[in-house]
Amino acid sequence: MSGVRAAQSEDIQWLFRIIACFAVFAAALVLIFLYDYKIMQAMLRDRAEWGAQPFYLGAISQIGILTWAAGAAIALFTVAVAEDETTQPEKLTLLRCIGLFSLILCLDDVFQVHEVVAPRYLYIDQKAVLLLYALSALIIAFTFRRQLLKRPVLPAAAVSALAISMGLDLTEPYWPNLTIQLLVEDTFKQLGILLWTSFIIQQALAVLTSPRAVTLAPNPAEAEAEIRLPQAAPQPAIVAHTAARASTGVKKAKGAQGPFHPVPPRVEPQPRPR
Repeated sequence: MSGVRAAQSEDIQWLFRIIACFAVFAAALVLIFLYDYKIMQAMLRDRAEWGAQPFYLGAISQIGILTWAAGAAIALFTVAVAEDETTQPEKLTLLRCIGLFSLILCLDDVFQVHEVVAPRYLYIDQKAVLLLYALSALIIAFTFRRQLLKRPVLPAAAVSALAISMGLDLTEPYWPNLTIQLLVEDTFKQLGILLWTSFIIQQALAVLTSPRAVTLAPNPAEAEAEIRLPQAAPQPAIVAHTAARASTGVKKAKGAQGPFHPVPPRVEPQPRPR
């Protein structure tokens, strides 16, 4: 019964945390609405609803975003589950880095950071953002080169496909047909995302199936109960048996000093009748 109450208490704590986070999100929406309700309207509506666009607008891009999000979620969830139990912490560090990197790339695709946000609102060139992503990938590859070289096929293929996609994105003005350019670029991009997420799944399975370093600590409540446990009173039979063994030991000790001769009891003489 105590275990059920503890689980319910933990669920209530999680409920309050979720409500607190959602309250912050709702407060941000209210502030945006008070600032400009048109911005709020644009944020709440789907892209296909603007201008009677077809429902498949950006479908390939949405699939890539879902794949990025799945990879990031798998990596970070594995780190959270196996952080205190795995015997290979270097794999957890690798998963943490590639999970965060996947999350950043996912947000980039969602909000079109390197294509729209950076050059239009932050005044940062698109090439600079792509160069930053490439340097981040190189830092991860150099830091964890020993682990990556053990199974290099998936990460090498994923990085190669994504690098080709980035190169095709930069050569967009030089293509005579924009549709062909988008087709080739997105093909390599989706292939790279799929290979990258497969690499994350491979690393997560290696962590979750590795031997666990679990230390069984004693339960404090049980230890305290054992300390306070009253000792049972000795049974009469045990006491008698112990006394008999002690008496036998004393006799053996006396016998070791010399031969033992029993002494007959002294009989007092009786007076004769007169």
